[in-house]
Amino acid sequence: MQTGQLVPNHDDHEQDEGQDTVGIVESYGDEDTDERSESEAEEENEEESWIGKKVYRTFCAPGTNTRYEYEGTVVSTRTTTSEGTLLRVTYEDGDEEELGIEDAEHYSTPKDGGVPLNSEIDEANILPEGSKRNQTTATLAFPEITSGAAKRTKYKEGYLLPKNHAQAMSTPESEQWRAAELKELNAMRDLEVFEEVDYLPEGAKALPLMVLYDVKSDLRFKVRMVARGDLQDPDTYMESYSPVVRISSIRLLLAMSTHYGMEVYSTDISTAYLNAAIDADIYFRAPDFFPKPGAILRARKAIYGLKQAGVCWFLELEEKLEIMGFVRTIIDPCIWAKVHEETTILVTTYVDDLLLIGDDTLVSQTLGELKEYYTCRDDGPIETFLGMKFNKVQVDEVFHFRVDMTQYVQKLVKRHSRVGRNALKRHTTPGSKHDKAQDGEPLPSEQKTLYQSLVGAYQWLSTCMRPDITFATHCLAKRANEPSDQDLAKAWRVLGYLERTAEQALLVDASEMNIPPSARTPSRKLFQKAEGEKEVTQASDEIPCLVEDEINPMEPLSLNSDGSISSQLRNELKQIAKDMTITTFADADFAGETDERKSTTGFVIYLNSTPIVWSSKKIKCAVTSTFEAEFIALSEALKETLYVLQLAHSLGVSVKLPMTMYCDNLSAAYVASNPESEARARHVAIRFHHVRSYVEMGTIQIMHCDSEEMHADIFTKFLPRAQHEELASKIMGQE
Repeated sequence: MQTGQLVPNHDDHEQDEGQDTVGIVESYGDEDTDERSESEAEEENEEESWIGKKVYRTFCAPGTNTRYEYEGTVVSTRTTTSEGTLLRVTYEDGDEEELGIEDAEHYSTPKDGGVPLNSEIDEANILPEGSKRNQTTATLAFPEITSGAAKRTKYKEGYLLPKNHAQAMSTPESEQWRAAELKELNAMRDLEVFEEVDYLPEGAKALPLMVLYDVKSDLRFKVRMVARGDLQDPDTYMESYSPVVRISSIRLLLAMSTHYGMEVYSTDISTAYLNAAIDADIYFRAPDFFPKPGAILRARKAIYGLKQAGVCWFLELEEKLEIMGFVRTIIDPCIWAKVHEETTILVTTYVDDLLLIGDDTLVSQTLGELKEYYTCRDDGPIETFLGMKFNKVQVDEVFHFRVDMTQYVQKLVKRHSRVGRNALKRHTTPGSKHDKAQDGEPLPSEQKTLYQSLVGAYQWLSTCMRPDITFATHCLAKRANEPSDQDLAKAWRVLGYLERTAEQALLVDASEMNIPPSARTPSRKLFQKAEGEKEVTQASDEIPCLVEDEINPMEPLSLNSDGSISSQLRNELKQIAKDMTITTFADADFAGETDERKSTTGFVIYLNSTPIVWSSKKIKCAVTSTFEAEFIALSEALKETLYVLQLAHSLGVSVKLPMTMYCDNLSAAYVASNPESEARARHVAIRFHHVRSYVEMGTIQIMHCDSEEMHADIFTKFLPRAQHEELASKIMGQE
C-alpha cells in the first residue's frame, strides 16, 4: 500500500553536466496521444472520475487511545509503468501523498473519528512512537465538546496542540496544560498586566485575547496569551519598530571573545513583554480559563500581539541596563557595554534572549542585577541561541566555537519531505550553472506560500551560518513574488543539498587569516606587465600593516560620552592580545543573469579568520564591462568593511590598518589603488570612487589575487562541486 512516505535518494555522486534534474518537476495528468485503444480510453475515464473525490485516512496519536481522521481530495492522477495509476491526494492540513486506486477505494468511506480505539486500524495508519505527523495542521475530533464535529489543531513533539481551553482539558495531557495555564495566569497577576473594570468606556472596543498552546523542543508545555493586534485601533499606538542585534554583530562578539579569552553566557527573560508598561487605553475580554471569563480588562502592560509591544519592551530593557551602568553603542543599538574596575562586560539583546560576554565574576554579578528586575533563566555558558548550536572546543590551549544549525535543517527537511518527495534529492551543490531562467507554470496560491516559506528558511540559514547557500537563496528570493514550478524545483534542490550537508558548521576562530599565495599589489609594473620587469610584489614586502595608533583615520569613540570603550581600556586590551585583522574578498560576475543581463556582486569580510559579513547582491544599474562590475563590487564591500571596523572600534577591539581587500580583476584593483584617470573608469558613478579616498587615507589597501583563491566567487555564481566545496570549506573554517 502506498503511504506517501519520502525515501530520499542517498546517491551522492554528481550528475553529468547537461543532465541536471533540478529543473524537472514531475507532472500529474495524462499525455495526449493521437491514437488510443478502447481499454486505454476506459482507464482514462476511470482515472478522471476520481478527480475531486474524497479520501479519509485515520491516524492514531502515540500514547493515546483516540484516533483522528484526515479528509483529503484527489487533485490529479498520473500513470507509471511499475505501479500503474496513482492518485495524488491533498489533505486539508496541507499534506500530500499518492495512493493506488484500490487503496483509495478502501479509504473512500469516512469513519467515526474521535472514538476510543476499539476497532481494527491498518498498522500503516498508526503513527509510530515519537512521530510528529509532519508538524502540520490536522483535522481532529474531540467528542466531549463537538459531538463528532471536527476541529483543527496542530501536532508537535508527539502531542496534539489544542486551540482553546475546552480542547486542552479534553486531551490526555490536560494536567500539563492546566499547569501551564496557571503559570501564565500567575505571571500576569504578579506583573499586574491587567486591571478589571466594571464597564467598557463609550467609543472603546474590547479586543479578543487568543490563547496559544505550544510544546517546546525540551517538552515544556507552554501557554501564551496574545492580543489580536490586527484588530487594534491605530490611535492606540505610534511606534511599532523595535531593533534586534545583527547576526553579524554576534559573530564579531564571538570572534572577539575567542581572541581576548572572554566567556560567553546566554540567558532568557521570561514573559519579557509583560514587564513593559503601556500608556494607551486598550481593553480586552478575559478568556475561558480566567477566574471571570468574559470580564472587561484594561491593559497596564505590553501584551504579546499588540503593535507597540516590541518597542515598549526595548525601551524598558534599555532603561534598566542604563540604571545598571551600561552604555549603548552607537553602531549597533542592541549592544551595551560597561567598564567595571578595569574589566569590561558586553550585553547583546535579541528581543528577550541575551548574551553576556566578559569574565565569570562580572557575568554573575550582571545576572544577579537582572534578576532583581526580571525573571531570568540562567542558561550558563552559551550552547544554543536563535536556533544555532555552539560547541566550544579547545585546541592547543586556544578556544574556538563550532556553530551549526543541524537541528534546524533536519526539522526543515522533515517538515517538507512529504510534499516535495518527488523532487527532493540529496544534491552535492545548491544549484547548477546549467540552471537557466525558464518560463514555467505559475504556482497556485498554496504552493506559492510553500515556496516563500522555503525561501524564508533559507534566508535565515544563510544569514546565520550557511554562506554556502547565499547565492542560491539570492536567486530564489528574486522570484518570491511570482514563482513558477521551475523555481520550486530549484528550491527543492537547495533543500536536498541542505539535507546532505546538515551537519556543516562554521568555525569562530581567533587564528590569523591566511594570505592567498598569489596576493600582490596592483603596481604599475604589474599592470603594464613590461618585459623584464618584476610582475609580482608580495603584500608583506610592499605595504606593511600599521597599528591603529600609527594610522587611525577613524578616531575611536569614547565610552564615557557616547557609548564606546574608552582609550584606557583599549590600551589594556592591547597588552593582553595583539591587534586583530580585517580582511575582505570582493568579486563580481559580469552579466551573469540571463533574464536581465545584470551583474552580481559578492563579498565576505573576516575578522582574523572568522567570517563576519557575507553578501550576494544584484547590481541595479547595467554595467558594460567586467572591470566596472568588479569596481562596483569593491565599493559595496568597502561599505560593510567600514561598518565592521567601526563596530570593532566601538567595542574596544584594536584593528591593524590598513585593512586588506582582495580583488581578482587586475584593472579594477589598479584603478582603485591609483588616483590616475583611466578612460574605462570615467563614466563610473562618483559614489563608487570613494574606494580611492580610503586607500589614500591608509584605511585600506587593495590587493590582487588569482580567481582560484577568490573566496567571494561562491557568492556570484553557481560553481562545480569541487570548487564549491573548496571555497565553502575555506570560508567556514573547515579546511
